[in-house]
Amino acid sequence: MLLGIHIQNFGVLHDTVFGLSFEELAGQSLNRVEDLYDPARTGMPADRLPASQINVLIGRNSTGKSAFFTALSFISDCMRHGVPFAADQEDRGGLVKLRTDGECEDVRFDMLFNDSDSNAFLAYELVLSCNAQGQPRVLRETVRRAVLTVDHFEVTILLSLENGRGSVLDDGTPRHAGVTDTKVPALAIYGSLLAYPSLNLIYNQIVRWFFGRFEVQHRASTPAPARTGGHRHINIDGDNVSNVLDFYRKEHPDLYDTIIARISERLPEEKRIDQAFRNGGVTSGIRKLYTLLLLLEDPRPRPLICLEEPDGGLYHDMVDALSLAIRDYVIRNPDCQVFFTTHSQYILESMRPEEVWVFERRPEGPGSSVSGSYTHTRCVARDAVVRTMHAEGIGMGALWYSGHLESSWEDLHASGSTD
Repeated sequence: MLLGIHIQNFGVLHDTVFGLSFEELAGQSLNRVEDLYDPARTGMPADRLPASQINVLIGRNSTGKSAFFTALSFISDCMRHGVPFAADQEDRGGLVKLRTDGECEDVRFDMLFNDSDSNAFLAYELVLSCNAQGQPRVLRETVRRAVLTVDHFEVTILLSLENGRGSVLDDGTPRHAGVTDTKVPALAIYGSLLAYPSLNLIYNQIVRWFFGRFEVQHRASTPAPARTGGHRHINIDGDNVSNVLDFYRKEHPDLYDTIIARISERLPEEKRIDQAFRNGGVTSGIRKLYTLLLLLEDPRPRPLICLEEPDGGLYHDMVDALSLAIRDYVIRNPDCQVFFTTHSQYILESMRPEEVWVFERRPEGPGSSVSGSYTHTRCVARDAVVRTMHAEGIGMGALWYSGHLESSWEDLHASGSTD
């Protein structure tokens, strides 16, 4: 599970930490790992906690929420297809364009994952640069394992490469390692080998991250182009639902019946659908909800699901059904996560303070303008007032609507602000 990521020089994510960074973890003095997750006891910097199973991203427009998803998607594409391909996909325009405006520094991602041992953590550093011709490449990769012993963390380097040359830990012994092509991360090679279980764990998570962009179509009467064949999984556009249903109905009929029954339980009573879905006889909102519920019933669950405004265009009872399905998904799959953005307070009502993250654009220094500001994130659970009010029964949606979760525009962009 992804506990945190430190992103540098990637668009508005100039120096952005979401969750817990490895440097912060390694500097902790703990008697037990559980204290990391306790907002009242953790010794981490203010505003931060490890990422939860459910993470709701809120904030004003253009604060970096979509950029954060783009960064995660870019990392996954790098691992699956190589850096040049990833940099040019989805209209990204290449690594030079992806870098923070005015910066020529390398793009850097530092990710922190939990290990199979509850007292251990894995960190993956990926640094990307460009050669003289502007072609992207992997400059540096490091994988470290931190284990809590007594009251501090002991760190072991599992993989360390720079410019394609370095070492990998093999049966406790560092051995020479290298790649012939720095366009592809070394983790994509060593992580695919079962001989390196820790590298394999990180690799298998990153390549299976899912990024959905399901939207309510304003012209639901215009059907999407029909797809052919049976599909095991929902795609990023969510336009292959019929293919997925057909696959399980033909190949795994018992599983198909179970999935349909669970989805039917989630749908509001008057919106139960069957063959009408395949024939296009449902509204776009119901189609979107059905697609999301089917995604969350995948028998091979994704380790990380990222969704842009999954509640957008849904009636309030459908939002409630989606909230319950997301909660049920992470309960059934304790190693899986769901990240989603929202601009509606309704879905926040079913969330906990440690699951809500505020994205804000703050000027970098005195005299900085709004256009020169970059993204900062914070977990609202670190605010003792928010925790107390939520414990008294006030929902997160109500707290957001009443202004307790976000800083005011004036506070963020006051002249000379350096926060």
